Amino acid sequence: MTESGGRPAVLVIVRHDSRILLARHRYHATDLPVLIAGMIEEGETAEEAAVREVSEETGLDVTLSGILGTYRYRDDQRTLLMIAVLATSRSTEIQLDNELTHAAWYELDELPPWPADWPIHAVFDDYRRSTSADP
Repeated sequence: MTESGGRPAVLVIVRHDSRILLARHRYHATDLPVLIAGMIEEGETAEEAAVREVSEETGLDVTLSGILGTYRYRDDQRTLLMIAVLATSRSTEIQLDNELTHAAWYELDELPPWPADWPIHAVFDDYRRSTSADP
């Protein structure tokens, strides 16, 4: 549960080879691309929500490989608990739904300059550590 009493959200790191999927969301205040994300619905696990969100927003079919970690984001109105889930896509063909204005695949050294206080920095720091530990 979050401090605001709301539902937790998932952030999905969708990978294909060495690239990561980032998208611009129509309803976000920024034009910077971010991870696929969404609220966990009643009765859903974080993993189920991750698969659903990726499918709904991009049309991609993903295989999950685990949970990277949990993160907190606080704005003026609420605190969100976010669960970062790792996923792999077999395809790179994206079919945008009406929530997204753009989506593309990025190499880790091509990530956008997000504001310093965004939790996405911690997510990618943890992601880099986890991938450098892979054999």
